[in-house]
Amino acid sequence: MSMIAQALNTETEAGALSAQDLVHRIAREMRMAAAIADDCQDALGEDQRLVLDHETSMRLQGLDLLSQQLIEIGRVLDSFAVLDIGGDISPALLDDVRLSDLKRRLIGAKVEDVSPATDFW
Repeated sequence: MSMIAQALNTETEAGALSAQDLVHRIAREMRMAAAIADDCQDALGEDQRLVLDHETSMRLQGLDLLSQQLIEIGRVLDSFAVLDIGGDISPALLDDVRLSDLKRRLIGAKVEDVSPATDFW
């Protein structure tokens, strides 16, 4: 099962979300975002025809730093969730999330309920 399929394969009962489960889901989203950043950087690095100027090279280093930071923050969140923080969180907390697929994953939608398309605004 791919990382994206694992992240989408989460279910929850209607109503409140477990704080621990939500923290784990956010950590998974961060790791998925880091993987996307790494893929973008790799795609640019693999193009032998591409000649990068200094500014573009620095931006790619920034992308690498971003992916490392996302991974580390995800690890901290996973460690935090293990602390048995308990309690529930209202799904209304996620009302301001603009990406509908992300919101559905964080709430706990099943794989078949989440569209593979990306929202743009």
